[in-house]
Amino acid sequence: MVQVFFILGRNPALSIAEIVSALKHVGVGEEPKVYSREILIAEIPDTVDIVSLYQKLGGTIKIGTIVKSISLDESEDALEGITNADFLKNQVINSSGGKLRFGISIYNLDAPPQYVAQLCRKTGELCKSIKTELKSVGIKSGFVLSNDRFLSSVTVVNNGMLTDGFELVLCTSGREILVGKTLAVQEFGRFTFRDMGRPERDRKSGIIPPKLARIMLNLAGASEHSVILDPFCGSGTILMEAVMLGCHHIMGIDISEKAVTDTKTNLRWLFDHTKDLNRLQFSININQKDTRTLSAYFPRGIISEIVTEPYLGPTLHRSADDVFVDHAFQELAPLYRDAVSSFSHVLKPGGMVVMIYPAFNVKGAMRFLDLITPLKSMGFSQVPLSLSGGNENLFPEITDRKTIIYGNREDFVLREIVRFQKNV
Repeated sequence: MVQVFFILGRNPALSIAEIVSALKHVGVGEEPKVYSREILIAEIPDTVDIVSLYQKLGGTIKIGTIVKSISLDESEDALEGITNADFLKNQVINSSGGKLRFGISIYNLDAPPQYVAQLCRKTGELCKSIKTELKSVGIKSGFVLSNDRFLSSVTVVNNGMLTDGFELVLCTSGREILVGKTLAVQEFGRFTFRDMGRPERDRKSGIIPPKLARIMLNLAGASEHSVILDPFCGSGTILMEAVMLGCHHIMGIDISEKAVTDTKTNLRWLFDHTKDLNRLQFSININQKDTRTLSAYFPRGIISEIVTEPYLGPTLHRSADDVFVDHAFQELAPLYRDAVSSFSHVLKPGGMVVMIYPAFNVKGAMRFLDLITPLKSMGFSQVPLSLSGGNENLFPEITDRKTIIYGNREDFVLREIVRFQKNV
């Protein structure tokens, strides 16, 4: 087994839920127990390709391995062990020759703020010691300091630390410092390119971020063997990310002719602009249909996962009030109820649904679409998005409904991520 760290994204509860789902698919059945709003530590079989695992994730900023543990019961000099040239050469350095670049990032597990601040003040001194040690064994180096506790993914990549240097990650708790080596950072440029570069983007009907689409697919357990359906495909964001994940059987429908055309255009663009994708390996069907009548044109039990964001309601230009929300839910409830009911026909037993519901913050009180309780009567069981050990106090994004809110509480319309499974 190898100890791996995951640096969490902007919505840490959603990042953790995605990581837990991904770990289950590589044989890690036990939930991680060491985590904070910044970082999660997990034990992973050493047969797992960590970088390949990471490249499937949408909500994790960095990943790496823990290479050393320093107990806080040891003397203060113990921290100096990470500057040792032999340790660095054997455990940390990535180098193809020439001058290397490095940096240090500090993430907090559960250490007191004053201790984290004290450690941050030592960062410059540690970097200078590393540079001196490396020079003593004939290795030229330079280091990068940040005004924050941690280096951004852009800084790590642009300074070549993953290929010609290293990033040390210090994970601090009240008991120890876990010293990590970064192996990969999020491919921020590729997500942005698929978001902003695609030819069709329908702002009026709303655009789900590619990272969120990727997370939802992972929450559903999507894999190369999946048959994925997005029954509200819009401009095709979820289906594009399904292609990038290597899901070879993909279906999309939408009641809008424009949405179907946009999805087809964007998928053609994706294959044209992604050199390592072979269109012949994928079975893709996009059609203009009404989601509420799936049984009319899909065989029973053909779909393994449904991942979708339906219509979230009329455009809102100010904070919602109760009158607006009541009206919106009155309009949306039949659409969502009929859609979920139709899912039961096309999903195989045990098939997973990850779906977005609209949510509103009305004067500090959250308003939700009341479609969690009826799931049971429609043949489904909810699959909570919180850890079984309970983590709601640490993560306010997790609702009492065991769903996760995506977005800022100040947003006019919030996304509620809901996961449920067809009963066997």
